[in-house]
Amino acid sequence: MLAFVVAMGAAWRIRGGWLSLPSTQLARMVPVVVGTVGAVWFFPDAWTMWVWGVSLYLGMIWPWAQWMDMGRVAENDDFIGMSGRGMILTAPAGLLMYFHGMGIIMLVGGFFMGLIYWISWKVRLNTVGGEVGTGMLLAVLMLATEMLRI
Repeated sequence: MLAFVVAMGAAWRIRGGWLSLPSTQLARMVPVVVGTVGAVWFFPDAWTMWVWGVSLYLGMIWPWAQWMDMGRVAENDDFIGMSGRGMILTAPAGLLMYFHGMGIIMLVGGFFMGLIYWISWKVRLNTVGGEVGTGMLLAVLMLATEMLRI
């Protein structure tokens, strides 16, 4: 499980520009593929794996906005914008998982993205820490959804 959390952190950092990939769509597919591979290991059915991969991608294609630029705009705008963006990221997967009887953890967990980026900037890890932390958050939410089902 720890390896999966670390892998998702690295995959999200790749999405954020760690590796120079030819397109942003290709970069977005990296965490989707890593998450889907993780779903094969941790989830008991193919439905959950499919929901995770497709829904995560749907949450990722929503565009970012000017108030989602941690450290470069007003702190309050950053926190609220990134928290809202986190909800957009996890809502498609969370809604489908909720209706599949898997609880609300994934549905509401994206809210913590703003907090992760805010803490990252406060301890001087900046965007890199926020990106790695968000990837790890996604993995933890996925695992918690399966384990707790609340």
